[in-house]
Amino acid sequence: MTYGYRLTLCLMIMSCLAACKTHSVWNSPYPQAWLKRNVYFSAFSAPPKTLDPARAYSADSFVFLTQIVEPPVQYHYLKHSDQLTPLAATALPQVHFLDQNHQPLPRTTDLKKIAYTVYDIHLRNDLNYAPHPAFAQTPQGQMAYRPWPNQPVPRTLQDFILHHTRTATAEDFVYQIKRLASPKTNSPIFGLMREHIDGLNALHQQLNTWIKTHPDALKKNHFLDLRHFHLSGVHAVSKTHYRIRLKGHYPQFMYWLTLPFFAPTPWEVDALYAQPGFAEHNLDWNWQPIGTGPYQLTVNNPNRIMVLNKNPHFHFEAFPTAPATLKDPQLTQRAGQRLPFIDTVIFTLDKENIPRWHKFLQGYYDRSGISADSFDSAITLNEDGTPALTPALQRKHLKLYTTVSPDIYYLGFNMLDPIVGGASLRAKKLRQAISLAIDYAQYIRLFMNGRGAVAHGPIPPTIWGTHSGSQGINPLIYTWMNNHAQQRTVKQARALLAEAGYPQGLDPNTQRPLILNYDVTLSGQPDDKARLAWMRLQFRKLGISLQIRGTQYNRFQHKAQQGQLQIFNWGWSADYPDPENFLSLLYGPNGQVKHHGSNSSNYDNPKYDRLFEQMKNMPNTPERQKIIDQMVDIVREDAPWVWGMHSKSFSLSQHWMSPDIQHHFGGNTLKYTWLNPQLRIEKIQAWNRPHIWQAGWLIILLILGLGAALWQMSCRQRQRATSQHDSHPTSKESS
Repeated sequence: MTYGYRLTLCLMIMSCLAACKTHSVWNSPYPQAWLKRNVYFSAFSAPPKTLDPARAYSADSFVFLTQIVEPPVQYHYLKHSDQLTPLAATALPQVHFLDQNHQPLPRTTDLKKIAYTVYDIHLRNDLNYAPHPAFAQTPQGQMAYRPWPNQPVPRTLQDFILHHTRTATAEDFVYQIKRLASPKTNSPIFGLMREHIDGLNALHQQLNTWIKTHPDALKKNHFLDLRHFHLSGVHAVSKTHYRIRLKGHYPQFMYWLTLPFFAPTPWEVDALYAQPGFAEHNLDWNWQPIGTGPYQLTVNNPNRIMVLNKNPHFHFEAFPTAPATLKDPQLTQRAGQRLPFIDTVIFTLDKENIPRWHKFLQGYYDRSGISADSFDSAITLNEDGTPALTPALQRKHLKLYTTVSPDIYYLGFNMLDPIVGGASLRAKKLRQAISLAIDYAQYIRLFMNGRGAVAHGPIPPTIWGTHSGSQGINPLIYTWMNNHAQQRTVKQARALLAEAGYPQGLDPNTQRPLILNYDVTLSGQPDDKARLAWMRLQFRKLGISLQIRGTQYNRFQHKAQQGQLQIFNWGWSADYPDPENFLSLLYGPNGQVKHHGSNSSNYDNPKYDRLFEQMKNMPNTPERQKIIDQMVDIVREDAPWVWGMHSKSFSLSQHWMSPDIQHHFGGNTLKYTWLNPQLRIEKIQAWNRPHIWQAGWLIILLILGLGAALWQMSCRQRQRATSQHDSHPTSKESS
């Protein structure tokens, strides 16, 4: 009994203590102090593959890397996505044209007569790297940590005692471009850049020759000092001025200068990381980038958390002045203020959509996308079909941002295939019939929650070169009715199929339904089966039997390279905001099978190719638009793709966050972001207030239940004692 009373008393005390702590947040994944600080909280679903600025070429890497490094140019934060502004440079690069003899040409020179294009880049003189042990020096002026003594290598950069900085120079930008050509780096853009940067391929061959006589050079613990190798087309003129010479004319190169591939790289860091034992502790370019940007990576634990902190040596950069079209007073008031606004950015690994979504609703993430699992609970469609937040999310004052992404997801035909490929009228009509039968508007409704826009050609509507309204539709597939595009009928598709020689979808050789093969990579998601069943149904409208050939992505790529696909799914997301980036996907010399290029359908039309070569290096003028219109008409007629769709991005922001300016390019936008930590903690406490009364009732029920159990135990003990007394009479009774 004494034990039971003690337990009851402890439970009552715990209940009272719980009732006294209603002001705290019990379910926070962070220490309470973090929520009150000027910290931005976000999530990532998969570790970045690499953070090496010469190798990183994916969105999961750019999320971090673009906050750390600074290339010469950036996209203007408050203007149209193709507007450029200086970043590491003092002004946009000066562009000059040269003839074959390297003599200057006037700006009005015919593009065909330009032998070389020169970019003169003048740098800021206050580009200071974040603190790093590679810059630490001895009193004699030598590197403090190279050569490394015979002792254990520290686990992290923070474990080094000395950290220093220095100013980035033109030589650092040249050194990085040399890294693009190094066989040790294996940069993904070397193949493209060697076609444009004069001397880059020669440097690559020179390095390969040198490595043959120095086989240790490719080892991790060998420093390949690129300062000693000459790159004819790139050189430093002074500490703050360097020059890049391109072969011919390639205006899209200006967009490449916004990417981390062209950010500065200090040779000292390259040398430090090349020492024995460093790579084994993840002290290398893949894990520990260095830059002059607003943030530095201070914690890199990709299996749990990644942390960016302010670069204490970051130069002055001001928030830009908002154009007249942006009337948001928050943006106007910030003009001229020093960047960045946020002190720390914390990324937490959160692989699953549902837990990540619930943490956002609880206030523990400041911004979030909307997964398919959460879409119906987050978005509703108004009468005119526009998306809006559900009432529950409106009560939280969340802000919704939507935009069409610069990408395309299409159904491709292998133009080398004997049935669906080729330029014959039979094959063309077959492709047109299939294109007309597949209802991508329905696909977007069923499987994308409306998060897409039907494609009418290869260029997304957010890229220059497209048309809106009735002028922008594909007239072979759609008509313009009631102020919107309406797909033509299946009856018209069947008529095209009959013209192709397959009446009712029958193969004339077998008099059985035509069988076509659909190669697709399977995601392993539950809706794979439904998507494939839907695709079969689209072909069944024409009487065609679709055979699904599911495979893993590596096998799929191999079949594409060998030309073994017939019909397949593919997609492309823009590298830069120019129509050339999409129209090149159908350029004959980019064919994947013959030329190992990005033309996955192996489409080859000489007229289209001539127009592409004429258009690709032109400025955005009405003359260029006319050529693009001709090219789009050609591929619509030839139908090497079923044009598919462009995705729509949906993102949500907590109302304590600054306005979210949607950017598809660049990525270095965290420096423009601000938040109200006090409002955040107030809302988190309100949204996560523990239900003390529920806990109290449970404790009371538990106490009552425990008391009843103790009372029953007491009764049983008394009964047992009484029965024992009755079964053993006293000595007096015995006598």
